[in-house]
Amino acid sequence: MRAQKFRVESICRVLTAQGIQVAPRTYRNWKTAPPSERTISDAHVTNALLGTVDTAEGLYGRRKMTAHLRRSGHHVAACTVDRLMSDEGLSGIVRGRRHRTTI
Repeated sequence: MRAQKFRVESICRVLTAQGIQVAPRTYRNWKTAPPSERTISDAHVTNALLGTVDTAEGLYGRRKMTAHLRRSGHHVAACTVDRLMSDEGLSGIVRGRRHRTTI
């Protein structure tokens, strides 16, 4: 919108007319605020996860990947690894077949 010479105030005014209240100060605080600690730590863990792709560790599931990352020096929780692996579309290898109980 900046390329079309619109200012933040006019955009916020249009959004308010549509039922979405955004103050210009809120936008500017969001734009200039540093990233949160969680965002930074997630980026480090995601880079470590993507570094294991096409290796033997890339076949690990959530439990083994958590242990691998902890051995590598990352202080990470299992739920964080689970969330980041699902965000990146990574999953462990599935061995065996499902049991068929009813025919």
